[in-house]
Amino acid sequence: MSEEKVLHIRCGNDIEQTLGEAGFDGDFLEFSDPVFLGPVRPDKQLRNKNNSDSFLRTRAEFLGTALGFPVGETYEKLEEQNRGLSKVHDYDKIILWFEHDCYDQMILICLLSWFYGRYKVWQKLHLLSIDHFEGIEHFKGFGQLNPAQLASLKGQEKKLNLKQLSVAFHSWTAYCNGELDRLWTLVHEQEPCALPFLPAALQRALEDRPWTSDGLSRTQRLILQSLADNDTLKTPVELFGQLSGGTNEILHLGDAMFWPMLFSLTQGDRPAIHPVEGYAPLEMAADHNLLKTVELRLTEFGQQLLSGEAYWPNGDSLNLNDWHWDEQAEQPVPAIDSSLKH
Repeated sequence: MSEEKVLHIRCGNDIEQTLGEAGFDGDFLEFSDPVFLGPVRPDKQLRNKNNSDSFLRTRAEFLGTALGFPVGETYEKLEEQNRGLSKVHDYDKIILWFEHDCYDQMILICLLSWFYGRYKVWQKLHLLSIDHFEGIEHFKGFGQLNPAQLASLKGQEKKLNLKQLSVAFHSWTAYCNGELDRLWTLVHEQEPCALPFLPAALQRALEDRPWTSDGLSRTQRLILQSLADNDTLKTPVELFGQLSGGTNEILHLGDAMFWPMLFSLTQGDRPAIHPVEGYAPLEMAADHNLLKTVELRLTEFGQQLLSGEAYWPNGDSLNLNDWHWDEQAEQPVPAIDSSLKH
């Protein structure tokens, strides 16, 4: 009897080496496109190779502009991920390693949408998804686990069923089509959700749309609040460490995704924050060595934003601004005209 061929799919490479040390045999595929940011497309629009290649270039250009990634290298990585998916038929078992935060969950529904309809493949799918680990006070992800801890998860993967794939497919399609009201209904219409971490993860992703009250995203507000909480000036690196620490407030953001959200607050005629010592915001964004040394201060306009006396007109360049987040109703709503807020 031939040995079972296993493929591990993960939204990063943090456990690629540790898996083997933990006794998990098989190949590894990284699929780490941060799909909760920027333009996305339903899988059914990408079945044609020309359409797929064209969109990958659009996606690479967005990530290059928004996150500062080299466009050519980004395109090659996206193409490599897609090539990896095209080979899943060669495996007997596929284990998806995804945690509870919105970065992981949005990539998960993107992938499950791709598998949906590929009957012979999705029957091989297993999901290993957790939001805590005994002995780790602030669990962020599988990458925190040593080989022995990772080995303790062996056998805990659960075979995915058609209901879970259906929820993922319809949710992802609604998200790609900009039907966020329909998406919200789909995820919340059944309790519990077939994908139990999806509702909270989706809410956190949507909370980084501009809020109806002040135009800030949740992450932008957290940045301003952190600078306002005490008189100690903070560097960008210190801010990231604080907000990705024990509170898990920006658990879904790596540093490369955090910097553009931070820099966006230094832009415009009335910036909300500004680097001290005469550095220009563009210098700070261009020279990552300054991230550890340049201290930031809250401007008067930033203080007005936090106190609810002003409206941030610049939106969030990492998301499509056709929807806002209504913090009172706790759901997405069609975008409002920011000029009405002045």
